[in-house]
Amino acid sequence: MKHTFKPWRLLPLVLFVVCMAFTMTSCGDDEPSEIVIDYYLKVEEAFLVDGSSSGVERFYNPKDRMMAAIRSVYPSPNSQGADEEVFAACEKEYHDYVVMYAGMGNKEHLTCIFDLVRIVKSGSRILESFTLRKYVYDINSKPTPIDD
Repeated sequence: MKHTFKPWRLLPLVLFVVCMAFTMTSCGDDEPSEIVIDYYLKVEEAFLVDGSSSGVERFYNPKDRMMAAIRSVYPSPNSQGADEEVFAACEKEYHDYVVMYAGMGNKEHLTCIFDLVRIVKSGSRILESFTLRKYVYDINSKPTPIDD
């Protein structure tokens, strides 16, 4: 019996080798990313004027102002973080915003709730997060009658 070389018999072996090459190669960056600390605001209740989103464009958005205050003292994430500086900047901005719109002829009821969150991340992956403080904006609230 004479054996001749038939190329089609090698096809399963070639397919196996090609499949193994695709499965064994890495698609992502295998180098560990630097661990950094960053801050953001998690909105629990959107900014409302008298309980409605209409008319909010007449006022500064407290979330935008608070993020600007954070970025003024902590412009980019780093491995140390700056909890005290960020917290102080947020407290000052909160106080300034409330003073700006409380009373003084402004009768609209401004509300908003968000959390200042500190995150530890590696690349784009968040490893840890926790809330540093909750900010509740309730400016020019109207007293409600209490029924017994």
